[in-house]
Amino acid sequence: GIFSEIFCNYFLNSEASVCELDDSMCEKYLNRKFKNVYSCDFVDMPPKKFDVLIMIDVLEHFDNLQVLKNKILDLGFKYLVLQVPFERPITLEKEKKFHHHFHMFSKESINSLFKDKFKMSYWTSTKHGFSAKGPEQIAVFELRE
Repeated sequence: GIFSEIFCNYFLNSEASVCELDDSMCEKYLNRKFKNVYSCDFVDMPPKKFDVLIMIDVLEHFDNLQVLKNKILDLGFKYLVLQVPFERPITLEKEKKFHHHFHMFSKESINSLFKDKFKMSYWTSTKHGFSAKGPEQIAVFELRE
């Protein structure tokens, strides 16, 4: 949500689509900046082709990673930019507004998830406060030809 608002300032001549579960985030940040805002679960996105998928602190919330991976392939993404928490505890609190974390990833496990269709071209880890409320890892993947 908030990252999308910053992101669009760097790609003024590009068409960007945004998917956000939280309707209030769509109203507060996204609808005024983007013409293609989808307020839905990512796996419910309408069929369309995209070049780049940027998922910031989202991947760990999907319980069925194969369904997610199939949707990524169906939407024709050529590049994936994924940021996920790491070296943090798994949250199991059901009272939280959003889905809890089903998965935690290492460099090896995130690569293993996508390596049959995508090549990892970049990976780094961050310290607390650099890009989120805790340590993160960022991975960039390119679709294999």
